[in-house]
Amino acid sequence: MEHDVPARALIDPTACVAPAARLGGGVRVGPFAVIEDDVEIGADARSPRTR
Repeated sequence: MEHDVPARALIDPTACVAPAARLGGGVRVGPFAVIEDDVEIGADARSPRTR
């Protein structure tokens, strides 16, 4: 399934991001993170264990 991922977003291949999740530009999603439906993450936010 295609995700609408903004430019500059970095998502670890082991992370699970729901199709309805909204990610801001520059977001970094770390290993094994789970981002569920109806979640909004602002620009330049980072999940734990990202650099």
